[in-house]
Amino acid sequence: MTAPRIGRAHETASEEGKGVRERRWAPAVALAAVVTALGGCTAAGPKSGGPDPPVELVMINHDSGSGLETAPAVAWFVDRVRDLSGGQLVVRGEIGPWATHGEEVGTVAGGRADLGWVGSRVFDLLGVRELQPLHAPFLIDSYELQAAVVNDPASTAMLSAVGRLGVEPLALLADEMRFPAATARPLLGPADWRGAQIWMLESDVQRAALHALGATARYGGDPRQMLHDGTLDGVEQMWMYYTSGAMYVPAPYVTPNVVLSPRTTVLFGNPDSLRRLTAAQQRWLRQAARESIAESAEHADDLVPERIALACRYGGRIALATEGQQAALHRAVEPLYAALRADPATAGGMARIEELKARTPAEPAPAIADSCRYRPGEEQVATLRPTPLTGPGPTGELPAGTYRYLLTVEDVQLTGSNQDSMLHGSRAGVFTWTMQNGEWTATVHPSAPGIAPRKCGGWYAVHGDTAQFTTNPALDWNDPHCLPPTWTAQWTVQDGSIRWGRPSVGVLAPLFNLARWERIG
Repeated sequence: MTAPRIGRAHETASEEGKGVRERRWAPAVALAAVVTALGGCTAAGPKSGGPDPPVELVMINHDSGSGLETAPAVAWFVDRVRDLSGGQLVVRGEIGPWATHGEEVGTVAGGRADLGWVGSRVFDLLGVRELQPLHAPFLIDSYELQAAVVNDPASTAMLSAVGRLGVEPLALLADEMRFPAATARPLLGPADWRGAQIWMLESDVQRAALHALGATARYGGDPRQMLHDGTLDGVEQMWMYYTSGAMYVPAPYVTPNVVLSPRTTVLFGNPDSLRRLTAAQQRWLRQAARESIAESAEHADDLVPERIALACRYGGRIALATEGQQAALHRAVEPLYAALRADPATAGGMARIEELKARTPAEPAPAIADSCRYRPGEEQVATLRPTPLTGPGPTGELPAGTYRYLLTVEDVQLTGSNQDSMLHGSRAGVFTWTMQNGEWTATVHPSAPGIAPRKCGGWYAVHGDTAQFTTNPALDWNDPHCLPPTWTAQWTVQDGSIRWGRPSVGVLAPLFNLARWERIG
């Protein structure tokens, strides 16, 4: 019997993701402008006799509005293009509104941008199933195996299928592993998954994986708020997002050796834009793409120890599935593996990855401090998170008013961690906070170019020298993820300005305890 295919038509791909706010991207650079720039690179130099201006390629992505901060391999590619070309060819990133269905592919295919990058998980939503083996649950479960896969010409041959969407694939890049984080207890063996509501980014094969485990995939909305209000039992995470989103507050139980899949990304280009490049420019671009593959594979887990330490510092508890639990999980998803082996679109990639896995040594479990290790009976950790406010609270002696401060890149670096929820790609800038009658708003005007101001707000309550803040999820702020759902910080008043202690959510440290909040109104 032929096993069923996994996937659905592109026309229905958005149905599961209706919780995601639909927005359209207004491209900052029209195709005509790009063509003009490309044509100008081969023309005679300026009348003044100076050198030709560099050729600029526009690259688009919608990954949480964070640009290249959440894609270090793509950032390395951008720098490498500039270095190889001596500055004659540059890639400029355009940050679109947050979207999760691979809209970047259509943008590049339509010529509204020259380059793009997306997580490889999106391609089965767009009708390209060939990349599904990359995200088969528990299959690519180590950084060493991921490196073998992205560096292997046979396994990355599946990437050519992306060309059916009207773009030219340039590279498959490695990134961190994705694992479950849960609210009430660790997700270890199959029994822990049955009936669980798990938030994840959209993907047909990943949805099928949760179904095989007896869980339900949830999409859209702000998972932090959904975890706080009890509509989710867990969330798919990687260490970068777990710490930058302060997920250790609502979902403290992490199981990093239950690897759902790697977060591999695909770099691609518009074929016409690439053809308009000179031979030298094409050589620089393609060499940078090839070198980015090896670079990403070697450094995908560089910051994992730092991020684990940060999560542990703020209450995360790490559990490790036993060999028996891992074996039981594999048995539960074996029908999904069988479907991937039987589907002509995925059989070759599945066979190659399984072959590489068979000869790749198992990776040791991550080093975990005893204070961070989960022990049965510690489920009370989940009850330590503060209950979010549902409206304005008492304001106590905290002076109401409007406060402002400047946060520099150097200031952020003083924290020892470059992670911050509201400010992906734009942590440095001018901040304005208004607190009045138990309600607060925060606005940042980023110093980084090309990033629009962001604003969000909610309620606060003051009890003695401690203030609690809660983000109001009902308001349509222009940052879809805004700040974490709730946090606390101690305060004092000095010379008319507010000084804060370290907040309970560590990623907010740059916003609170690095500068005086000077009152301006």
